[in-house]
Amino acid sequence: MPERVAELAARLRAIDWAYEGDELHRRSRIALMREHLHRGERWARHLGFRGSGPFLTLPDLIAPGVRADLVVVRGVLDTVPGLDLSPTSRACAAALHFAALHDAEVPLPALPDPYEPLVLLFERGGGFGIDCSGVFIELGSVAVPRGRREGKLRNASLAPMDHTALDDLDMPDDR
Repeated sequence: MPERVAELAARLRAIDWAYEGDELHRRSRIALMREHLHRGERWARHLGFRGSGPFLTLPDLIAPGVRADLVVVRGVLDTVPGLDLSPTSRACAAALHFAALHDAEVPLPALPDPYEPLVLLFERGGGFGIDCSGVFIELGSVAVPRGRREGKLRNASLAPMDHTALDDLDMPDDR
């Protein structure tokens, strides 16, 4: 199995999907979702898409013929609760296919990995949903607006990409 796909599949299979780190990891999960939306918008703009929504399946747009092994994808999705069509399941599959782009050495722009914030979010408390209106992304008892942010996109990260720094973000203000 190609290296990046194998590493990501192992990370995704190790997630405790029953755990919802709502209280303990609320701030970091919100920051990570916002980071994912930010990165997705940067990728969409780079690929020439405008107003196309935050959940483009980037591997389909970049190299539709390059895919992670379907047995590996199915093995991961079998660990994710809910329907195969849930936003979390679709994001896991897209992240695996994106890793396959790296393994296949598909030329990619020098943009940050759009799926790493989601993987960290999953590791910090399970998946996410979309509310029935389609306007909000649900992270346990909190909701993040799904719509893209207006204004100039920044190159700076909106959230740290390591668990120690994310733990600091989750610390109470009164410490």
